[in-house]
Amino acid sequence: MAQRHPSRNSSISEIPISSEGTPIQSPNRRDRNLSFENPQKGDAFILDKYKRHKNLPDLKYTKPSNRQIIRNAISQVCLAGESYKRAREEVLKAIDNNPDVSYFIILFKGTLGRKDLKALYSHNIETGQLNKLQGSEGAPGEIHGYNINSYFRYDSGNKEFRQLQCKTLITGVDGITIKNM
Repeated sequence: MAQRHPSRNSSISEIPISSEGTPIQSPNRRDRNLSFENPQKGDAFILDKYKRHKNLPDLKYTKPSNRQIIRNAISQVCLAGESYKRAREEVLKAIDNNPDVSYFIILFKGTLGRKDLKALYSHNIETGQLNKLQGSEGAPGEIHGYNINSYFRYDSGNKEFRQLQCKTLITGVDGITIKNM
C-alpha cells in the first residue's frame, strides 16, 4: 500500500510504505544507478526530482555563432571610418542576407600590420569549408586549411585582432591570412 509521506508536499509522488508504516527503500539505494526508462521500486521520489517542470520551455541546442563579433570587428577595425562607409554597409548587408550562416571568417589583405578586410567568408563548422560571401575579386572563392598562414581572434575589449597560436581552423578564429599563391 502506498501512502503520502506526511512531511512532504502533496505534489510529490507517492512513497511505498510497508505494513509496519515505514517507507520501503531498496538496499544500497545510493550505490544503484537510476534508470529513467525502467524505474525500480522506490525510485519514484528520486525520478520526480529530476523531471523538468511542465511550464518551463524546452531547451534547444544552438550552434556557436560569431555574427555580432564579426559585425563589430568590421565596423570598428576593418572598415572603420567615413571613407569606408559604403564598403562597410555592403559587407554588413551580406551578413544580414545570410541568416542560415552562423559562423563568419574575415580574410585580411596583408600578413602583417593593418587588418584591412579583403573578403568575408562563411565557415561551415561540420565540413570545415570556407566559402566567399563578399569581397574583392582577387580573393579565392574557397579556402582550404593548408592555404591558411595565420589565425586571429577579435578582442572586443581592446578593439583589435590578436594572433592565435593554432595550426587548424577552430571555432574561436575570427580572421585569417593566407599564404601567397
